[in-house]
Amino acid sequence: MPRTEHLTGFSQPDHDRQIMAAWERFLQDGALASTAVRRLIERSWERCRAAGIDPALTQAAVPLLDENLTALRSRYRDLLDASAPIMAQAREILSASGTIMILTDPHGVILQTEGDPATVDAARLIRLQTGANWHELACGTNAIGTALSTGRPVQVHAAEHFCAGIKPWTCSATVVRDPSHGNVLAVLDVSGLRGSFNRHALALAMAAAGRIEERLLGRELALRHHLLEAGLGRLTRITPSGVLLFDRKGRLIKADTHAAERLQAMGVMRKLTLDMRLEALSTEDTPRAGATTLPAWLRPEWIEPVIEGGRRLGTLIVLPEPRRGSVQRTPDAAATALTVASHRGNLGHIIGTSASFQQALAKARQLAAVDVPVLLQGETGVGKEVFARVLHAGGPRQHGPFIALNCGGLPRDLLASERM
Repeated sequence: MPRTEHLTGFSQPDHDRQIMAAWERFLQDGALASTAVRRLIERSWERCRAAGIDPALTQAAVPLLDENLTALRSRYRDLLDASAPIMAQAREILSASGTIMILTDPHGVILQTEGDPATVDAARLIRLQTGANWHELACGTNAIGTALSTGRPVQVHAAEHFCAGIKPWTCSATVVRDPSHGNVLAVLDVSGLRGSFNRHALALAMAAAGRIEERLLGRELALRHHLLEAGLGRLTRITPSGVLLFDRKGRLIKADTHAAERLQAMGVMRKLTLDMRLEALSTEDTPRAGATTLPAWLRPEWIEPVIEGGRRLGTLIVLPEPRRGSVQRTPDAAATALTVASHRGNLGHIIGTSASFQQALAKARQLAAVDVPVLLQGETGVGKEVFARVLHAGGPRQHGPFIALNCGGLPRDLLASERM
């Protein structure tokens, strides 16, 4: 048999005895001379040996605790929602086939199983169940783990498994990819005891994965449409330019023409592309250590969540307008410039030490950096105009005139006719 045929993802059950003999020789001396073993399986065995996987393993590690599994399923709720009708069909179609359909997260942890009840029970003996990790480097060569390692559809049958306790099984799996960015979101697998082998099981897994990707794309487009509508609606009320819009995964989906200029003015030499991601803005993924920390250039007061129907759709970042004649500066330099500008607005002449006063003063300094309308409330004589001058002197319009207008001295009809 030509060696090139072994590059395919399909197993050859009639070669099972030769593959078993090749596996035994491989464990003894590391030799891989048999033409019965596909190259894909050889490479997987080599990865397993290099990782120190025990070939005598009989089952996966202990599954996640119920509360941890619940948290994991919540994290992948969009994936589970998109796959729900496909998994429900698998429950009906596979119920008497001796096989089950399995959905995992992108790390090989099983989120859901459906199919033949007797096979579900048998699978528990090797911990092929929800909450168990079936990555290749946890359970050796198997369709779930090897599909993750290679990023391609694969069948693993009987003796092709690296670990002895898994060899009574046959499995076919493929990855599920994010339709927008192509990264792996999950694995969809069809498994059963070796007697249930069917060459078409891999085609079934691939077709089902394709349907899940289609549903994910539809949901993503709908959410993005709502985010753009809500974000652009906010944009018209906030500022005319310097805006970045991120989705709920922290991915950039929109940047106006002035955003790059304003980042450059702050000394942030970063190209704005649609594959840019700020993990600190993600509302879906469990953050890694340090991932929730904002980049040095991004200040919290520039961030506004976009919420619709009680659900956060994404995040709006409004970048401040650069000072006239300014050069590239670091965030620290920008903060220093803001403090200096505030002092030019007679901030040093404002006297007050109470906690509420200091909070108001800190808020004024924050608002001075962005071009937004500000409502100052307070009784007569508390210094509203003084604060207004501070905001003006520290803001992007500091070089323009400060105009104080006493609305109380204007007739009602005149006010109604003004467009301010």
